[in-house]
Amino acid sequence: MLQVPASGLQLVAGTAQVDDPKLLPARFRHTLRSTGSFDRVRIGSADGLRYPRIMQRDGTTLSLVVIPTRTAAAYVVCHRPGHGIADADEASCAAVARTIVLRSRLRTLAPNAGYASAVGHALASIGSVRRDGFDTVEAASTPAAQATALHSLGRTCQKHAAAVRDLPAGPQERALQRTLAASVDTLCDDFRAMASAAARHDRSAYDRAAKGSATAADSIADATRAFSAAGYALG
Repeated sequence: MLQVPASGLQLVAGTAQVDDPKLLPARFRHTLRSTGSFDRVRIGSADGLRYPRIMQRDGTTLSLVVIPTRTAAAYVVCHRPGHGIADADEASCAAVARTIVLRSRLRTLAPNAGYASAVGHALASIGSVRRDGFDTVEAASTPAAQATALHSLGRTCQKHAAAVRDLPAGPQERALQRTLAASVDTLCDDFRAMASAAARHDRSAYDRAAKGSATAADSIADATRAFSAAGYALG
């Protein structure tokens, strides 16, 4: 812990595992009443987010600067024990934060252009597989041919699901990516269920799995919108 001379301000610096677009650790989020507004700041060679006035559930306020790294986030918390953060304190906190030397490999704030390109490519591939696969299924003349086409569709889908899971997500994208990957996994499972039902000539099971695949596609669309809300334009 650092003490700012003659001010009573205290700073706590460290790193934490984060999987949140706002770069706030889960344990910390649970203690908050309000995060207030935040803005982007430059700390040396790093880009970060500054929360000038965070209010905790017990009514205390603090200032926070958080910087994404490749695997986690570095943070500087500024507070005045027994008192709230004043406007004048925010400038002091920011000035001290700029003196912090980061030893971790840094990551740019979202949206990250390289990551956006990778996610966009993965989504386009999944959409293409789904469209082309269903065209093949509809063209199949027998349930056996449908089953063969759907088994192939399921295998191809699973390859793309694995590609989504392996994307180089940073701390701001990690939770979004997990949700997207889970939705794609569900879609692949539904394709396999449709293949199995077609092979058994089980129309009821086939219809249930087909309905499930439509729901999974909606979930993928929801996950895509969540990326958009985090600043990613995925097309």
